[in-house]
Formats: sequence, structure tokens, C-alpha cells
Amino acid sequence: MGYLLILEAKRVDLKKPKKYSDLRKLKQDATGPLNPGENYYVHPLPLFPLKVKDKRYRYKEFHLDVYNLRCTCEDQIAKREEYQDRDIRKLCKHLYYKISSSWLKQYVDSLSLELLKNSVFFGPEHLYKYEYKKSLIILGFRSETEWVNVYAPNIHHPEEHKRYSFNPSTKRWSYNSKPEYGILFEDVIHRLIKNTLTFEHHGLKKGYLNG
Repeated sequence: MGYLLILEAKRVDLKKPKKYSDLRKLKQDATGPLNPGENYYVHPLPLFPLKVKDKRYRYKEFHLDVYNLRCTCEDQIAKREEYQDRDIRKLCKHLYYKISSSWLKQYVDSLSLELLKNSVFFGPEHLYKYEYKKSLIILGFRSETEWVNVYAPNIHHPEEHKRYSFNPSTKRWSYNSKPEYGILFEDVIHRLIKNTLTFEHHGLKKGYLNG
């Protein structure tokens, strides 16, 4: 049985950094410290039907254009400067509440809704996308925590995606709940942390993952 979750990643030598005249070249350099790797993934929120296009909603004192994913709150205005198109990381809690608690929810799949909820309430993640046995797997990393989110098919309801959480430093799954083939994802997470992430994972800082 062949495994599809195989990474060929090389550690970047940061002792002799290259010089760049343009920041974009640094980000595009496959060997540079800012390149997130070939499996780096930006998850888009699905499009809503055209009948929503001209509708405007209010959430408290804020005005929402759900079709174009725009809110007048300061948080979302700032996010639009950093995240483009339909990237779930650009949404604020007001857009999330409107989408998740109304008829609009029917147009958002379980994976998108889970990724959106976690981005809004716990901060944007660095996502990595894989496919194993025809199943979509998303790994989510944040610089401020050791825990890694694994978005995988729910063991009990395979048609839906569920968020599992793994701590690579302690090799522990949250609530002892892990997805099918979880042992394979543990290895991929370890390799990503050591060779690919554009920030230093807490496990490396503490020396737990140097082996």
C-alpha cells in the first residue's frame, strides 16, 4: 500500500541569508525562509447565490456586504489589507455570525465552516493541504501555540469534516480523539515543523522536536 503523504523538504540555512532587492523575490524563492512550501494552502469561502449580491445587512452598528465579504468594522477592514479574494482569514466575527446563523449557512460546506470559525475566534492559521485515500486533509498551524489542527473526515460521519488537534511536543491528541490514519499525519506534522514552516514552532524552541 503506497502512502501519498510524503514530503521532500530541505532545511534552509539561515546562517548565510541571501540578499534581495525585492521582497516578492524573497517570498518566491523556494529555498528562502519566507517560502511556505508547495503544500501551503489558502482556503476560499464558497460563493453565495447572486440573489445576495445587492443585499446589505446590519450587525449592531456595523454594515455587512456578505456577497463580497465586507464589513465596516475595523478588524475586517484591516484583514482586507492582508488577505485577498475569498480567503476565509479575511472574515470578521460579524460576517461569521451572519453566515453561520442564517439561511446562508446552507451554501457553506462543513470544512469551510470549521476553518472559518477557528480563524475568527482563535486567529488565522497557516494551512497545508494533502489528499490521502481520496480524502482531503488540512493541517493548520499558528505561531503562538504548540497545537496543530487536523481537519479530516469525521470517523463517525465521513461525509463531514471535523477538527482534531494534535500536540507534536507531547505526541498527544486532544481528548484522545484522532482521525483515521492519524499516525501518518503525526509524521507529516513533524516534518513540516522541522523543514517547512516560516516561523519557529514552540516545540523546536523548547527542544522537544529536535530529534
